[in-house]
Amino acid sequence: MSTFPPEAIEQPGDDFADHPIGTGPFEFVEHVPDDHVILRRNEDDYITPYLDEVVFLIIPDNNTSMIALEAGGIDYMRNVPPLDVSRLDESEDYVLYRHACPVASQLIFSMNNPLFEDVRMREAIARAVDGNAISLAVNQSTPADSCGTAGPGVAGHDPDMCDKYFTRDLERSMSLLTELGYSDSDGDGIVDKDGESLVAPIDSWEIASMPLLTEAVVTQLQDAGIGADLRVSEINTVIAHFNDGRGDSLLSMQGWCGEGGRTALWGLEGFTEPIGVSYPEAQALLTESNQIVDFADRDAAVREAAIPLGLTYFFMGASSRAQDFGGQYWWMNIVTERGNAWVEQ
Repeated sequence: MSTFPPEAIEQPGDDFADHPIGTGPFEFVEHVPDDHVILRRNEDDYITPYLDEVVFLIIPDNNTSMIALEAGGIDYMRNVPPLDVSRLDESEDYVLYRHACPVASQLIFSMNNPLFEDVRMREAIARAVDGNAISLAVNQSTPADSCGTAGPGVAGHDPDMCDKYFTRDLERSMSLLTELGYSDSDGDGIVDKDGESLVAPIDSWEIASMPLLTEAVVTQLQDAGIGADLRVSEINTVIAHFNDGRGDSLLSMQGWCGEGGRTALWGLEGFTEPIGVSYPEAQALLTESNQIVDFADRDAAVREAAIPLGLTYFFMGASSRAQDFGGQYWWMNIVTERGNAWVEQ
């Protein structure tokens, strides 16, 4: 909970969100939507920052950020493209920071779409896709060879989950589509029913390797005769669309690292509830597991509630000019009692 003086809220009125206040080592200067945020050193803070100011450039495309990092236009980027990780790791000009735990790449069915109401349709789509194989191919330098929302080192991780639940089976997929009344009546490679081709809408956000992963999913779906309408959008647009319940597609997304992230995704009042995804028994198990202190006991409880797909590690990259900087995880601590970042000229 944050406490603000009344005038700090009353003066900006509806623009309150664009006038942040606080007591940290930097003062807010400027926010230009979709372009940048500027912070200036707070001379009154109990720790004097070495940096005069910090500028956050808003660059939606990771490949563009990579170019900016290597050109010296920025000193740090949040998500290094997987294909660039090895090259940066071998260079003395850059420092890589690996995220604390692997994040899940997953396809989530919106139950707001009648197309996905029948469990046979959901299974037909799931059986057409080998998510872990796609992850291993696309994220060549960064994969965690595993499935699930819980990765290695997280309670509920099951190293055998891919083989137990997520084997690709095109024969099973096409058999289910036949049960549902679909066939390729016009020979175009995509099954149809009552004159309508089966086309699954997919929304993917444009961060990390998600567009590449989702393009591979589209290719594998076509092998089973399932068409796809792929829409790639900026991450905040996708999140807002699904948070207010308007999402009606397969959501191709990445994130939710760790036990807290898994609960925030699948748990009670989690991210997936507005799109009709509800697993009462699993949600109850997740709630119960959060109250178990012992890791081994918690791990056993969560495994019963796991809802799996594939995982990969995130790497953050910084110029070696950035000194005394520990990277970013769920937060960025540029100035603390243990570190005060500065940039070597």
